[in-house]
Amino acid sequence: MAETLATMQQQYFNGCTWQSSTQWTGATIQTHMTSAMISLSSYMDYQVPPEGVSGLSGDAYVHESLIRSYFDQIVEYYYSQQTMEFTTENYDDMSWLALGWLEAIKFIGLHSALHYGDQYNNASSASVFYGNKYVPAFAHRARLFSDLVNHGYDDFEVLCSGGIVWGPYVAPYKNSITNELYVALNMGMYQYFPGDYDPGTSYIVNSSNACVDQTYGAVTNPQVPQALNASSPPLMPIAAHNKTYLDRAMAGYNWLTTINMTDAQGLFTDGYHLSDWNSVTNTSASNKCDERNEMVYTYNQGVLLSGIRGLWETTGDSTYLSYGYSLIDSVINATGFHASNSSAFMGLGRGGVLEDLCDANGDCSQDAQNFKGPFFHHLKLFCAPLPAEPATRNITFGDADEQSRAHASLCSDYTSWIAHNAGAAYATRNATDDYGMWWGPPAGTTNVSSTTQSNVQSNDPRLYYGAGAIDYRDDRQLLFALPEFGADPQKEKGLFKGMEKVNGSEYRTAGTASGTADVNDRGRGRTVETQSGALAVFDALYSVAGKAAYGSAVGRSGGRI
Repeated sequence: MAETLATMQQQYFNGCTWQSSTQWTGATIQTHMTSAMISLSSYMDYQVPPEGVSGLSGDAYVHESLIRSYFDQIVEYYYSQQTMEFTTENYDDMSWLALGWLEAIKFIGLHSALHYGDQYNNASSASVFYGNKYVPAFAHRARLFSDLVNHGYDDFEVLCSGGIVWGPYVAPYKNSITNELYVALNMGMYQYFPGDYDPGTSYIVNSSNACVDQTYGAVTNPQVPQALNASSPPLMPIAAHNKTYLDRAMAGYNWLTTINMTDAQGLFTDGYHLSDWNSVTNTSASNKCDERNEMVYTYNQGVLLSGIRGLWETTGDSTYLSYGYSLIDSVINATGFHASNSSAFMGLGRGGVLEDLCDANGDCSQDAQNFKGPFFHHLKLFCAPLPAEPATRNITFGDADEQSRAHASLCSDYTSWIAHNAGAAYATRNATDDYGMWWGPPAGTTNVSSTTQSNVQSNDPRLYYGAGAIDYRDDRQLLFALPEFGADPQKEKGLFKGMEKVNGSEYRTAGTASGTADVNDRGRGRTVETQSGALAVFDALYSVAGKAAYGSAVGRSGGRI
């Protein structure tokens, strides 16, 4: 994990941002990096003395210095994040952004408690983790964008009797990922948001920092409704643990799990259109979600898991956890982990390895290259040990008995599958420590077997997911062709640059030591998104399996994971 993170930052981070990322992929990369930093923080026991980091020695000094250097990069990304551009994006993109800063707040709190705990109260400035001074800024940004997301829910709630739309400027599409993010984000805001007392309404940070938002003043697409501006009234203070967030999360979960969004395999399909939507009048006679896109993507199966975990922790209702276990079992089964035919695509993979439909053909878009990472990140959050005592008195629940043991046992059962996927991801590592999109084929594999190729998709996802499966995330023209978009979808194109179609027969050899391309150099090749995906599965393995099991996997990899 540490090696993978180091490579990602050395090869793709330019000092301010991951230059080749898009808005939402950059937000998830920051999230996965911060999550890995939480794992790194827990790896070694030490206490920063009253004189500060200079009082550490040996491995503790090296470890703390490394974590601080990574945190500095997170701060630089904060200043350079294209916040104005985000206000023109869809609601799922805004949710990724807000979740990233909640993860950073969690890191600051956990790292402080683990390594600065003895001096945290009444301490000298040298013995308090300096990251704490950024908590108000991170919280304010999370609040600004969670407000936009929640306004988006309210503006379109009448359609389909609930749920949030993908975005306000496209034909109404109530898709699973945006609604899963809605649940996860509102749970995160209820549990981890420390409150916000900044009245500021600007999305831009005025700072002398060298890293700045390069899109400021250059945004041409319309901002979402309710976006703030210079004439907006000052924001009112909001305290931590505002119950409105919990109420929203519960309502979002109830809608998503009762709207018939899952298929016969128990997997989340992509979402619902309204078949009678009139793109001229922007109205629907029925207001019913009745046109389901049967397409299945890996990240659609995972993001809800962290929201489910939060719902249990804030209600004590074990039915939330039961839903999560069932969903994870459906995913594992759909990868063929228990199947006898390891080459057959089972709906979400083959041979037990998680796979998006575009992987084997090498034609994944930039969006699709980023899908597997969020699944494993949110699986990690779901499988964290249940707290024996409430983390926050009168807000959350704890369980030191039967439920806690059952949760630990069930999540332990997932370890072999997670390790199997981590090994498959590791197999794609090339000579420059870059990981590929299609997990399983070892680096250097140049041919896809005829059996596998014929089993992939024949460029028709309906062979696997049924009539009505449209893989628009790998070809945005398929989305524009839908009648709901009307005759002229040109104005929408700027919102979907991560969905541009990729030629899977073209190879990219950049980054390979010998210049010889393999199957993971097809299409977009190895990218910061595929590196982030590998980081997320290694992080999940460490967190769910524990230090001992993870150490065994690292040993088998030669210490490179």
